Amino acid sequence: MIIAAALGVAALVVMGIEGRFSSRAPEVQGRLARAAQHLNGEGQVPARFEKLFQ
Repeated sequence: MIIAAALGVAALVVMGIEGRFSSRAPEVQGRLARAAQHLNGEGQVPARFEKLFQ
């Protein structure tokens, strides 16, 4: 079950990186691209998340 969930997340991130299916669901594509940036270490840390650790 855990492996299936990990594979599903990986597939979604790859779709976000490559921009596949962006014509079908453009609102989802932006979220997937942002998730891919965060997983690659390139995303900005949200302000609310920073406040939790200050």
